[in-house]
Amino acid sequence: MTWFMVLAVASGGAVGSVARCLSMISVGQEFRAFVAIGVLGGFTTFSSFSLDAAALIQRGDLATAFFYVAGSVLAGLATLFVAIYLVRQVIVA
Repeated sequence: MTWFMVLAVASGGAVGSVARCLSMISVGQEFRAFVAIGVLGGFTTFSSFSLDAAALIQRGDLATAFFYVAGSVLAGLATLFVAIYLVRQVIVA
């Protein structure tokens, strides 16, 4: 697991938690987007992800590149949904 993959998973959890919390209070859609995409989006960047994937492809390590890209996306999405679920449980409880 690369450093970017760890950050991608962590940022998925952070975005999920914050987005859910902000959806439960009276703030505008623009503010939620600013925080979730603007602030937390800077936590990891797509350019770093692309650079890592491109380096693997250029070295001819296609299998690793595939699993890196797929694993990062799936792990990030899974973490985001788990965080949303956990925030719902804590806020509702």
